[in-house]
Amino acid sequence: MSIKSTAGTREIALYLQDLASSEVTLTGTQTLTNKTLTSPTITGGTTSALEGCTAVSATSTISPTVSQDYVITATSAATITLSSPSSSYNGMRVRLISNTAYAHIISGTFYNGSSAAKSTATFAAYKGCNIEFVSYGGAWFIVGTPANVTLA
Repeated sequence: MSIKSTAGTREIALYLQDLASSEVTLTGTQTLTNKTLTSPTITGGTTSALEGCTAVSATSTISPTVSQDYVITATSAATITLSSPSSSYNGMRVRLISNTAYAHIISGTFYNGSSAAKSTATFAAYKGCNIEFVSYGGAWFIVGTPANVTLA
């Protein structure tokens, strides 16, 4: 693109306006770096923050082999056992998120930096309570700060 210095300010503004509208209507993939989009229309993609999670709808045992988010959808308080991970899964992350307002209980053996291992994580009866674990050496470690979860 070149703009002659002899062009008037109005001509440059119109040229840039035409250029911008033609780029917006192009099809295919474009890389936008440091651009501002005004009133974009986004089609396709994910519409739910919980999409892609594994639902846990009742009392169950979770024995993950890959990092995964689990959404508790039980219609009453669920007791979920988190099996001890294999030491071959070091670094695997598991997050449990309540999508129902019940006092769910997670049982297992996990560590949170206190003097003794914890064996239960009790969710408050609110949607959105959550806890995240990372595995290392065949054990679960709590990472971050659990949201409305009591450890015992």
